Amino acid sequence: MVMLVDYLDAIARRKKRDVLYVDFGLALGSCPDRSAWKMLPARTQLIEWFCEQEIELEIAVFVANDEILITPPYRGEFYIDIPYDKDDPKCQLVLQHMETNDGFSKLHGVRLCLLELSVAEKYAYRDLPGFLESLL
Repeated sequence: MVMLVDYLDAIARRKKRDVLYVDFGLALGSCPDRSAWKMLPARTQLIEWFCEQEIELEIAVFVANDEILITPPYRGEFYIDIPYDKDDPKCQLVLQHMETNDGFSKLHGVRLCLLELSVAEKYAYRDLPGFLESLL
């Protein structure tokens, strides 16, 4: 079945804010198996934890290269649907669960990342009608 995956930059523009996401690239390393992310215990545990906390998630990939029509392979990343605000209780909960007091990951090979809206806005031209067709 085809899996539709949104781009993190598009999510940031749609939400009009910085976005938090979880990256498993370090855990997967150079593993050639494109479906290895499905077998990561940390990913499964995190998804269960987010569900228990009633925090919505969305599968997403990082910004693709405009020069080629090939999207990087999906490696298990997901967007966390909460604003990055250290005063927000849900954000505090996520930060406490995933990071040490020094800001390092508590989960080996897993990174909690932030895509700033200002970076995402650099790719806003992708939202224009006809952008995809212009690459063909």
